[in-house]
Amino acid sequence: MNRRVVSFLLYLTLVLTGTGVAQASVLFTLDPPGGAVSGAPGDTVGWGFTVTNDSALEWIVVTGSTLYSNKDYDPGYTGATPWGIYTDLMSNSISYDTPLAPSSSLSLPFAPGVNPQTGAGSFAIDSATPYNDQAIGYIAFDYQIFTENPALNYSAPYTFTSSPQINVAISTPEPSTYALLCLSLGVVGYARRKLRSKN
Repeated sequence: MNRRVVSFLLYLTLVLTGTGVAQASVLFTLDPPGGAVSGAPGDTVGWGFTVTNDSALEWIVVTGSTLYSNKDYDPGYTGATPWGIYTDLMSNSISYDTPLAPSSSLSLPFAPGVNPQTGAGSFAIDSATPYNDQAIGYIAFDYQIFTENPALNYSAPYTFTSSPQINVAISTPEPSTYALLCLSLGVVGYARRKLRSKN
């Protein structure tokens, strides 16, 4: 191959790799692993998350998370669907003022008792949901990849992208019959003790 062709190919490679923002390697995982959470009707459940930025050069800002039920992307799906309200918590977790630096990771638990709440998102199970039901779907994250720290330069160029889907399951298991029996026996025992103390 002659020198001109080699030079041209080298130049073309440099031009193509130098345009735009390169794609960072970003990995999202949910807490609990596998995305399976459970609660009683009326409870609020949710997911923590870990995001890892494997890029040596780029900064990450996660802008949001969305919960999709199987019904949202599969019209033929006949199983249970999420019965409640999903709240995106990502705006409390990573902001333009605290972007995820190159070669770093961040883990945040689902923290419903603090203000502001943190985590990927929370799900309020409708109180009319029956026990022994399950809703399946997935969570996806939206994020921006910056070539420089956006906390120092708010006009830094970025690429907007979405994570692969992460499967989740929300269930309402029936309270154990044994646990209910123990509770009722405890109440009866407490009532008998109270009656004895009065006599």
